[in-house]
Amino acid sequence: MTAMPLGARSPGSHWRARVGFVVGAIAIALAALAPAAGAAASPPWTEAPYSYYAENVPLTTALRDFASSFSLALELTPSINGKVNGQFNAKSPTEFIDRLAGVYSLNWFVHAGTLYVSRTKEAVTRRISSGGSSITSVRQALESVGVLDPRFGWGELPGQGVALVSGPPAYVDLIERTLALQPASARDPVFRCGNEYINSAQVARERGCKLMDADNISVLRSESAAPAAASPGAVAPSGARKPENGK
Repeated sequence: MTAMPLGARSPGSHWRARVGFVVGAIAIALAALAPAAGAAASPPWTEAPYSYYAENVPLTTALRDFASSFSLALELTPSINGKVNGQFNAKSPTEFIDRLAGVYSLNWFVHAGTLYVSRTKEAVTRRISSGGSSITSVRQALESVGVLDPRFGWGELPGQGVALVSGPPAYVDLIERTLALQPASARDPVFRCGNEYINSAQVARERGCKLMDADNISVLRSESAAPAAASPGAVAPSGARKPENGK
């Protein structure tokens, strides 16, 4: 066997180093897969006391009764089973369903009039791409439309334009579908504040601005001739004209 010169690398050393880097980056992101910072849309119920009595009631029935109380559709994974017994006197509907979730190892979330419930063991982690935008702007857009839920995981891979999203399968599917509906050029969020357009999510929240949909953003950006200078992150509204004679 021929000895290699001191300090020389074997043919596969570069490949192993690259694999080690990628695995290390993913490990860092998984370690950071903590609850997301943004707020999801509020559940469609008031935080008023909620009572429920069950005597050997199937868990699926208890969840259906709960959803019906707030005119919600219910989507359950096939693994949901068990019996519910007892008198529940919760301070709020959220406390009630959180109590069920704790006892029966469930994850739940509400979106577009549907209550989604699955087992915690069914949670998944997927890698999503920003599609050319910054991953931070993608997160802000998801926060702005109330899709990103702070109870589930979001870990960013800095400099790679990707994030690892974890949570119930239906939730992760929702994240992917939401991003797929937006063309890459329109993923940076744009908000309308009266006659002004801005792309700062923080300023938009402070001023109560409305998020524009992807189609309107594309039209706005194609028609805008010059950036507005009124607020941080401002963009020019469609058809905006430059001031004449400094006025």
